[in-house]
Amino acid sequence: MKIHLKIIALLFFISLAAVSTIEIHAPSPKGEVFVNGIKIPVEFATTAAQIKKGLSGRETLAENSGMLFVFAKPDFHKFWMPDMNFPLDIIWINNNEVVGVTENASNNFNPLNPELYSPSSPAQYALEVNAGFAARHGIKMGDKIILEK
Repeated sequence: MKIHLKIIALLFFISLAAVSTIEIHAPSPKGEVFVNGIKIPVEFATTAAQIKKGLSGRETLAENSGMLFVFAKPDFHKFWMPDMNFPLDIIWINNNEVVGVTENASNNFNPLNPELYSPSSPAQYALEVNAGFAARHGIKMGDKIILEK
């Protein structure tokens, strides 16, 4: 009987681990963000696992594409760059408007003294794009944003 219970418990924990792995590796939903007439194909990061992972570990990000982090409410959300292989611009969005732009967030990560990036006013969304994107396209505070799923 004890062996039977141990086997059931083991199977339960294996199933639980498999479900968490599926959530982490599930494909992100995709959509588009429009700013200044520019269409940016995006992956949405909406779950805690997707937000935590972000673009970490990826070798590249396709030009003119990005990842849109969707938070439950506007706040001074903090980003850092562990396991990043390239620098980014972070476009902070609230109420369909750019509320800040962090240009050239460095991928040089020091775990003993990590640099944190956050907006200067509350944002409900953060759009990560390749470094230099915001400057090339003249993206600035006050620009209107259209989000499409």
